[in-house]
Amino acid sequence: MEIRNKINTLFAATALCAAVALNATEKYHATHLVFTYMGDPSTTLTANWQLIGAMDEIVDGGARVYYDTVSREGDVDAYSNSATGIVFSIDGLTDRKVARVELGGLEPDTTYYVCVVIDGMPVLPEVKVHTIPSDDSPIRFVTGGDMGVSEDTRILLKNAATHDPMFAVIGGDIAYANGKLESVGKWDAWLNFYTQEMVTTDGFQIPIVLAIGNHEVMGGFNKPKEHAPFFFGFFGQDLEKSYFKRQFGENLALLVLDSGHVTKHEAQVDWIRETLKQAESVNYTSAVYHVPLYPSHRDFMGHFSDQGRQYWAPVFDEFSLTVAFENHDHTFKRSHFIKNGKVAKKGEGTLYLGDGCWGRKTRPVDPDLRWYLDVAGAIQHFWVVDVSTDKMVYRAVDIENKVVDVYPQDESGAKIASKRLNEKLAAINNPVDVAESSSLVTTEATSAD
Repeated sequence: MEIRNKINTLFAATALCAAVALNATEKYHATHLVFTYMGDPSTTLTANWQLIGAMDEIVDGGARVYYDTVSREGDVDAYSNSATGIVFSIDGLTDRKVARVELGGLEPDTTYYVCVVIDGMPVLPEVKVHTIPSDDSPIRFVTGGDMGVSEDTRILLKNAATHDPMFAVIGGDIAYANGKLESVGKWDAWLNFYTQEMVTTDGFQIPIVLAIGNHEVMGGFNKPKEHAPFFFGFFGQDLEKSYFKRQFGENLALLVLDSGHVTKHEAQVDWIRETLKQAESVNYTSAVYHVPLYPSHRDFMGHFSDQGRQYWAPVFDEFSLTVAFENHDHTFKRSHFIKNGKVAKKGEGTLYLGDGCWGRKTRPVDPDLRWYLDVAGAIQHFWVVDVSTDKMVYRAVDIENKVVDVYPQDESGAKIASKRLNEKLAAINNPVDVAESSSLVTTEATSAD
């Protein structure tokens, strides 16, 4: 009841802000400006925002973005650059339109000040955003999934921003609107959270890379892309496919995959193989998707986990995928290194991190951990990932903004994180409800022959 009241309060607050923020037409207002990537994150950015109100006042087309490397404080005549995009409707959604403008030819590792415009008039305050380095400079990002619109989600997003990531990677089940037009208010609430909280300590907007999950799709699995109108409508990524690749600098290639929601596992195999082959010169390769190959809560033989192991795991093994970011189970987990369906020696095979609990309530993990799990437990969290030429470092951060796991385990803060986990264990030895607790259990790694 408390969470429901908070959500209702949020919806009311969002409506009030909308009423106050009317632009000069007093017919509609702009809201929820987020940045995605439709191309190279070093040289492109895509601005996405919504226009809510009197739709007859908005022309289909004509969205414009003005931008510069210095602030112009919304004076459209002062910006050095501009780009034109589109305004379009999502079928059946009558209370709004979506504006999208792609910025190209940007300089890598550069700050841009951005002003979005409709009909020659700024409709939102100027914001700043930073492009990704194109060289081997260090990169930091945050990742996780299974969010929703609870107060916990807001807190975890706010925590994530304090780590100053260059971008965020979300592994599906975002607003829990299930592709239903009547549930668009959940997206409004989530986008309100994101745009308010996901701002770095220096005031930078944090671009998003999103993978699709079952709660983005009306029907969940094996549905046409039209059953995911918000996922494809609100965010400019790949406009035709539910899977794509982005490369971040010289050190990281990221494959964004669809675990059977709009595109079947087997339909992506050839593309995954060819993409990983092309990325063989990149130091680290990664994948993000929703349903885990190695679940920590759900049935190991669940159909979509089994499909992932059958079709994707052999390709991951063939090209030595560095890390897979998994979600869906509403738990925390770090696997052993896995190759050929067995625990591998350290540094051989793929590390599987997850399992999607960036706001949703936790689910229990069996104290007798499955053979492939090194660490797992019922903890809300997100991952902070640092990538440099010689290593990737992963840190799991909980709702108190405390690091609870560090890998590799010889990195700074690992011992403190381990101690913190033990303290969590001691505090919940006799939980009333395991599913609502923050329990954690570990196993010793064993190497395959």
